[in-house]
Amino acid sequence: WTQGDKTGVQPISDGNGNFLLWNGDVYHGLPNCGETSDSELVFAELVQHDVLSIISTICGPYAFIYYDATKSTLWFGRDVVGRHSLLWNINSENLLLTSVCPRSSDVEEVPNYGIFQIDLSNPVLDMYFHPWSHLSEDHLKINVKVGFQ
Repeated sequence: WTQGDKTGVQPISDGNGNFLLWNGDVYHGLPNCGETSDSELVFAELVQHDVLSIISTICGPYAFIYYDATKSTLWFGRDVVGRHSLLWNINSENLLLTSVCPRSSDVEEVPNYGIFQIDLSNPVLDMYFHPWSHLSEDHLKINVKVGFQ
């Protein structure tokens, strides 16, 4: 199953240092361009527009990691239903994001309650969470301990 005339190579990157890892399908929400893969379409939109506004318009299953080089910001998350895997492990020295790992790994699914943002220009890791607009406070009980310095 591919969307577009050809499959794309990942990660997708440009000459400015931006890159995207995309595992998903865009059923609607973005301009349809039958000649490119969904990954290329999403990347082009993310580079040109606000990340949150683009991601929130996409209808379909996905997990993604996007680095905005201009703002030194890492974005990642999963669709609201969480149909594609995105795993993480956070400790005092590392943040690991992956879609596959051995069973013995100490990783957990990234919560699918919204999009995560990390400002990598700051020496102290600040992780911001942008919840999906339809969720109530009861849905947003996420316990993530981050102790980077």
